[in-house]
Amino acid sequence: MSPSDGLFSGETLVTVRGIYSGLSVNRAHSYELFCVFGDIYTAAVANFASTNGREIATEITCLAPDLPVANEQSTTVSFRVAYGSSANGISSPESKFTYHPSPRLTSVSPSGSNTNGGALVMITGSNFVDVETLSCIFGSTRVNATFINRNQLSCTVPVATS
Repeated sequence: MSPSDGLFSGETLVTVRGIYSGLSVNRAHSYELFCVFGDIYTAAVANFASTNGREIATEITCLAPDLPVANEQSTTVSFRVAYGSSANGISSPESKFTYHPSPRLTSVSPSGSNTNGGALVMITGSNFVDVETLSCIFGSTRVNATFINRNQLSCTVPVATS
């Protein structure tokens, strides 16, 4: 499953790849496919491939629902793919999905750089999380960010493109 975390506000596109034993979804019944975050069921979409003369789901995608919470702490819930109606259906092995509060940006230093790139930019704020997809965007160029702590990140400015 990827990614294994997202924001409390939901809308994170989650992709599950592979074929689960006992979760043989066919195209005719793919409307019965769900992702389950904790106890919240969301619709899922399957991509199919032909294997040994039959079509089976090899990739399943769904959007994480929002998770209203009373605090600003990350919260982990169970995650599984379910096939069939409600809790009586077949499901995949259980995984975990972690919800995080939205990051808040308070400062960027320095606020400008030359077009040659290479300058280190420090980003200060709160609720930063060390995830694989952590990045900074300069114009239309995305670069990897370095997680320092929950309140600070750094990124190297790329060479400017015209």
